[in-house]
Amino acid sequence: MNCAAHSELGPVTQASKKTLVIAVMAPVILAALPSQAEPGQTENASRQPAPRPHDSRTDDPTVDDSSIDQRRAEHSPDPAPHGALTVGGFAALTGPVGQGFAADTILYPGRFFGRYGLGVSYRGSRSAEQGLLVVNLAFAAGASRPGFEIALHGDIGAAYGPFLPVIGGGVRTQLGVWGPLVVTANTTGHLLIDGIDSRLAVAVTLSAGIAR
Repeated sequence: MNCAAHSELGPVTQASKKTLVIAVMAPVILAALPSQAEPGQTENASRQPAPRPHDSRTDDPTVDDSSIDQRRAEHSPDPAPHGALTVGGFAALTGPVGQGFAADTILYPGRFFGRYGLGVSYRGSRSAEQGLLVVNLAFAAGASRPGFEIALHGDIGAAYGPFLPVIGGGVRTQLGVWGPLVVTANTTGHLLIDGIDSRLAVAVTLSAGIAR
């Protein structure tokens, strides 16, 4: 009886052992297999845009772009050479001459001179019997050339009729009209040095001309 029971339980026990081994090894085998993405995930990944290639031209300062070059030249502390020549008239608020002829020229050499420039200004009466000639040291305080420019200037020179040394300065505003044509307004104050008889000549000048 016992032998028969033992012979019947033997195959059952061996089958149980095989089942247990398969149950233990199955997770290990599945983990070793390569994982596959689901179809939906693969489709979403294919829809993502590829990264845009870097355009080195945007970082290249030598790109031929006239508008960029113009803005850089306008705002650069080392601008290109430029200047202006204008003629017109003046009206004096104080001084020996009430009104007359005016001429101005200014040149900004650029390069290491930066925003500084040199100029010459003349003011004379209608009869040319009295007047003054001065040299300007100008500083372009603000500019958006060729449309607009404002400059501060200091002057030194001489007046004639009678001859007197002159020092002074002013503010010059230039506005572009069309192409190289410009109009300017210059408010100046000049001290005519004559000892205790020194006089201050304050004048406003309006003129037109060409500028580069």
